[in-house]
Amino acid sequence: MINSINQTNQINIYLRIAGFVIKVNFGKSRYINERELFFTTIRSHYQGFVFDGQFEKIDYYIRIISIDDFHILFKKNGSRFLLFYFEETKDQITTFYHISLKQFNLLIHKTLNILLHDNGFMLHVSAVNINGLVHVFTGRSGAGKSTIMKLLSKKYQPLADDSVIIRRKKQKFFLYQTPFVEKENWLKKQKGQYKIKRICFLKKKDYLKIEKIKNKEYILGRIIKQFWADPKNLASQTKIFLEFIAGFNNFYSLSFPKDKKIIAAFQKFF
Repeated sequence: MINSINQTNQINIYLRIAGFVIKVNFGKSRYINERELFFTTIRSHYQGFVFDGQFEKIDYYIRIISIDDFHILFKKNGSRFLLFYFEETKDQITTFYHISLKQFNLLIHKTLNILLHDNGFMLHVSAVNINGLVHVFTGRSGAGKSTIMKLLSKKYQPLADDSVIIRRKKQKFFLYQTPFVEKENWLKKQKGQYKIKRICFLKKKDYLKIEKIKNKEYILGRIIKQFWADPKNLASQTKIFLEFIAGFNNFYSLSFPKDKKIIAAFQKFF
């Protein structure tokens, strides 16, 4: 059991990710500047998702506290190691200040999977915002997901080159950025909600060609490989994923050249 030490004078950060509100509570630390440094690190890393407005409810809590060293250290071959230790309840994760930013990101990932269990899922794709509507690009490894995103980013807002969240709200599906660092770490991440215009299966060619795909079995066979689900919520998230595929009708096969002409050609087709 985690035992807190002097948890008065607490401070909080509210994160809005995929429409969910996550409250991160920083309890008082026993070490000088430890809390302030961790607070600053989290706020800076998640700056596009920090939410200072009004909200109806908090969807999940992450609580960070101080604990005695003997709870978090173990010895091996004469060396001492920090344990990545946390406790989880239905609506809260409690951990300690010794964790790294990468480990905190894992807790956010875990939190999102809990919150998405019956209303959303993650996809391994890239995405660009074109005139207020999102175009999603997917395909096997090397198909050009990052390439087309970078080419189009010269004119349009890039949203992702690795992962997105798709969530159902009031019987409609929307796309959200994840807060995680991707291959292109210059991508600006924020808490916006986007309508999905098209999903394109990519092929790198020396010409531009686009064809609409209507065969849902073919579509499912292609996109299922890009579907990410938490093992604990596999059944419920798969159900939402299949409902999304069944109800969405703007799937395309897109062959594209790896040069700047794609921008002008893209405007012509879209």
